[in-house]
Amino acid sequence: TADICAPHALLPAHGVYAATVMLPSGRIWPAAINIGIAPTLGNNPPTVEAYLLDFSGNLRGQKLEAFFYRRLRPEFRFPSLEELVRAIDKDVQDTRAFFRDHMPEI
Repeated sequence: TADICAPHALLPAHGVYAATVMLPSGRIWPAAINIGIAPTLGNNPPTVEAYLLDFSGNLRGQKLEAFFYRRLRPEFRFPSLEELVRAIDKDVQDTRAFFRDHMPEI
């Protein structure tokens, strides 16, 4: 995952999104992005965390630009880490399905 610093950005509501991320090279990469406080893990400051589908590489310190296409779900406090992991797996599946159905060229 890539944590995206967005101190002055206009962001959509907390939740999980099917999105793309523009890499420093200019390449567009599909991603599942969570915006929020990760309530299952405790009281945290808001973050923007992107899971780039099938990406391997180091993006630490790189400037990334995110584009949001569909809100998959609101942010939830899950009763257990196991349920959170299942939800994240579903978020990734839903993101793949979105891009397969609506933007297959990515």
